[in-house]
Amino acid sequence: MANNSLWSLLLLILLVVADVIAVNKVCRSGRSTLVMVLWTVLIFFFPVGGLLIWFLAGPREHGATPPVQTPVG
Repeated sequence: MANNSLWSLLLLILLVVADVIAVNKVCRSGRSTLVMVLWTVLIFFFPVGGLLIWFLAGPREHGATPPVQTPVG
C-alpha cells in the first residue's frame, strides 16, 4: 500500500513540475496577455488535459512558424 502512495506522490510532483514549466513558457512566449491568461487557466484547472493540449497546440517559440507569403500582383 505504501509503495502505491509513493508512486502517486511522485506522479503528482512530476505533474506539478511540468505544469510550472508550461506556465513559465507561456509567460515567456511574448503573446498577448489574454492568450497567456487563457493558457495558464487551462493548464491549472485541467492539469493533465491542459498540459497535453498546450503541448500539442500551445504557443510556439517566435520564428518557429514559417512566414506567410502574400501573392504578388
